[in-house]
Amino acid sequence: MDVLFLDANIFFSAVYSKVGGSNYLFQLANKGLFSIVTSEYALKEAKINIEKKLGKEKLPDFYKLVVILTEVDSKKTTSRQLANLHKAIAMKDVPILASAINLKVDFLITLDKKDFMGKKMEITDFPFEIVTPGTYLNTILDA
Repeated sequence: MDVLFLDANIFFSAVYSKVGGSNYLFQLANKGLFSIVTSEYALKEAKINIEKKLGKEKLPDFYKLVVILTEVDSKKTTSRQLANLHKAIAMKDVPILASAINLKVDFLITLDKKDFMGKKMEITDFPFEIVTPGTYLNTILDA
């Protein structure tokens, strides 16, 4: 069974729209098709953005998604990881990559194509694939 690491923007998108690919990931995970994980860092970022951009009244929708998670990484990023991963991605995204590595996931799911799918990232070898929700869903639905 695949293990998916969800970036903060996936939570935001799933709360924002009940019909998009991000929300569909949670529906399928809830049915046991794959497991979803994330980090405390991503959850904190998602909560801040949901509260700021969508309003506090959307937080219960966020918490309904959080309970579907099978694991949340709480490890702090080491200085060695920071230095190594910062070569490939902006510092603000290093904790996301570090947690995906720590949790030994199969896929990192993000909507941040600019930072996670840029040229530096393409030439860096990670033990997982980095894809959008749509790309992942098309892969499993076509299988």
